Amino acid sequence: MDLNHIDKNGNNGYFQAGKTGQLHILHYLLENEAILTDVVNKDECTPLHYACDLGTLYISVSKEMMLFFIFNGVDINVKNKDGKKAGEGNADSKMFMNKILEEIAVIFLCSASGF
Repeated sequence: MDLNHIDKNGNNGYFQAGKTGQLHILHYLLENEAILTDVVNKDECTPLHYACDLGTLYISVSKEMMLFFIFNGVDINVKNKDGKKAGEGNADSKMFMNKILEEIAVIFLCSASGF
């Protein structure tokens, strides 16, 4: 099975696992396959766009997914066909994305400070 296979919507296995909150599958893909992580689909969305939208329904799953995608190189500045970055879909996803980015900033600051 080719996990980099692109479906009719432009999604590969990385998207499919991300859209359904399957973090364990994402870890497997990165550890065991040469999965493409820097892809956008036909809507010009990254997996991070979907993880942000998932956050309004399943906060704990989405938080882990968002951190996973960001720490594994998904570009947070990619805009979809509507001109929106991940987390700009609605007010809830924007607030959620801002919280995640604040947490990442704290992680880096603590790491840089030796904590």
